[in-house]
Formats: sequence, structure tokens, C-alpha cells
Amino acid sequence: MAATLWKTFFSRSHIRVSIPLSPAPSPLMTVPPAEFHSQTAIEAAKKINASLQKQGKTAEDIKFIVIRTHEACIRIIDKQHKPMDNFADRDHCIQYMVATMLVFNRLHATDYTDGSEAATSELVERIRTTTSCKHLPELIPSVAKRPGSSSFSWTALCCAAVSRGSI
Repeated sequence: MAATLWKTFFSRSHIRVSIPLSPAPSPLMTVPPAEFHSQTAIEAAKKINASLQKQGKTAEDIKFIVIRTHEACIRIIDKQHKPMDNFADRDHCIQYMVATMLVFNRLHATDYTDGSEAATSELVERIRTTTSCKHLPELIPSVAKRPGSSSFSWTALCCAAVSRGSI
């Protein structure tokens, strides 16, 4: 399914970058420290960050993010409109994790702490509050293709819209 989702869309008002992700060799080790259901979206944010850099853009050029994901992610870590008052709020908010990766090209345990550069960043907060999650019913669990593995791997799709005027 991922191969069919890999596209870059152009229109009059914005560019939308869609990044597909295939099962990682070790889903629990891909982007620590991140809540399991957020890992592919964070990986997509890292790829979008690299794509923006190649175009001479930064996270400041992002107008909004849409994360197309599975039901469990939405139920557990979709917290777009909730305040980020502490470490626990931030480490269970997919919008915060994606925004931090887009702004700083990193996600460390220290990024969740009160007073950290990420936690106090106005740009992270703007991107976080303009990032939404959409349920994509086609995303169902599939057993990872690793010898001896019974872990589940999920595919998520992260889209960044960048204003055409800034391109």
C-alpha cells in the first residue's frame, strides 16, 4: 500500500508532500523516545524536514500538517487542542512530537521537559495546533516482516502543506 501513496501534489495554493512509510526493521527502536503509535509519523516528519531543506525552506514555511493514521493513534495520542502542561502531556501528543521533529530535526527525551527549547518554542506550538489527525481505515495492523517477529507494524502518512508563495 505504501508505494501507491508516494506522491508529491502540486496545486495553485499549496504544495503537499506525502511520505509513505514501510515497516521499520525494529519499530520500537526507530525514533526513541517516542510513543509507539507515533513512530511512523515522526519518521515522516524527519523526511519532510529533509525535503524542506532541499527546497531551501524551514518549518516556518509550513501552514498545516495532516497525519493520516490508524484509530489507535487517534484514540491514544491525538491531542491537537489540549494544553501541553507537562512532560506526560508532551510525550503522548503526536502533534507535539511531529512539530518538534519538523522544527529541530530531532526528538530527545529532554524535548519533553518543562522549560526545554522545544516545550517553549512558539513555532512548535503553532505547528502543533495546526496539525490534525485523520483516520485512514485502510491502515490496519500487519505483522512485521522480520524473522521471528510477532510485533505489529503500522503505516502512517504525514503531509505538510507549504504556501506556494514561499516556494
